[in-house]
Amino acid sequence: MTELPPDQAFIDVDRRLRQEVDRLIRSGAGPDPFRGLYIEDAEVFQLVDSLGRDAENGNWLGTYANRLSGLAHHFGLSPSQLRILVAAMAPDLDLRYERVFAYVQDDVQRKRPTIDLLLHLFWSEPTDRLKATWLFHAAAGLRRHRLIQLRADPVEDASLLASTIRTDPRVVAYVLGSDAIDEALIGVAAVCPIADEQQVPVSEPIRSRLASLADSVGAARPLAVVVFEGPPGAGKLAAARYLAARRGQRLLTIEVEKLLRGNLDPQTAAQLAFREAAFQSAIIYFRGAGGLWEEGERPAALRDAIMGQHRVAGGLMALSGPIGLGVPAVIGGIALSRIQLDMPSNVERLAHWSAAVGGVIESEEALSEIAGAFRLTRGQIDDAIQVARQEAIAGGNSPDRLTREELYVGCRAVSGRGLTAVADEITRHASTG
Repeated sequence: MTELPPDQAFIDVDRRLRQEVDRLIRSGAGPDPFRGLYIEDAEVFQLVDSLGRDAENGNWLGTYANRLSGLAHHFGLSPSQLRILVAAMAPDLDLRYERVFAYVQDDVQRKRPTIDLLLHLFWSEPTDRLKATWLFHAAAGLRRHRLIQLRADPVEDASLLASTIRTDPRVVAYVLGSDAIDEALIGVAAVCPIADEQQVPVSEPIRSRLASLADSVGAARPLAVVVFEGPPGAGKLAAARYLAARRGQRLLTIEVEKLLRGNLDPQTAAQLAFREAAFQSAIIYFRGAGGLWEEGERPAALRDAIMGQHRVAGGLMALSGPIGLGVPAVIGGIALSRIQLDMPSNVERLAHWSAAVGGVIESEEALSEIAGAFRLTRGQIDDAIQVARQEAIAGGNSPDRLTREELYVGCRAVSGRGLTAVADEITRHASTG
């Protein structure tokens, strides 16, 4: 598919609008009293000549080219689809477009383009316009990826051609530079920034397997699904973070249980999740995926929608849940890679404690004691050390030489045990140490 540079798409839209204004005025439609009440012919000429530019910044619409180019490439937009998207988005970037669209549509209320207008702007032959109506269908790329929205004409039984087109607000925000998660996904999704793969706490055997899996996804293997199975705290999130880090991407975490309980219909939920992953340049990770295989219509519909979106989006997707979560070996012709994660052994925990604290502890015996007392994951150990250092600072001590009591505070904090138990543990060890 030939890609169209976004700045050229803006230029094309502006040129077609100028041609349409010129056609209306030359044909005698321009002096219409209704149009005159809204905008004078001379003014509209001046207006269309200034579209996409201002005196100080020149062709300022080109500043959005990078994100638009990435968006068009990821979603596989054709030149025609990109022109439609740019035309739909233009009023959100420059209010002058609202006045021009109202003028050429002979309606002060139509400040955004209709399907009919865009068909006539971009296709001159009736047969071509008829074929191009497919681009506005719900199953076509622009609407399937929720890049544009249609607003039906309020007149009863109005033709689909009279529907106005606008860009989804999250798409506009993305093009304008925002990385804030879609409002519809707040509380359901979270973004982990790109991590240094060497700093993600994953054991070596698992690390090697994940690296091979991450490196295998590409032209020869465009689709891959990995399933992490294990008890809570076994490091499933860390494993997903490592996958993303290995590929130089963020990680978009989606809570399946919240999606199932939410108000979004399954198809919309899946579309928004995968669109957000594209905007974040992230691997998508569905936590608690066992819920997708529970009985009921909604889990089945959400599962099918997620797999359908993954086939379209391609790349790597991760799921997680407890051991034996019920995910089949093959879904929709895609063989799943299953990785079982277990809690680290006492020896593995002690080794990670020793490496993580770097020897800055009052007693090596304390590490052995703590490793045996708390069955923490590698990530939890790292978090416990951070809490312990904050505890040391709060107590006026050096964070570079941690005490047993400070480490116990950190361990209790990350393992979710109460503050009373923390105090009792510190007191007991202080009296016996």
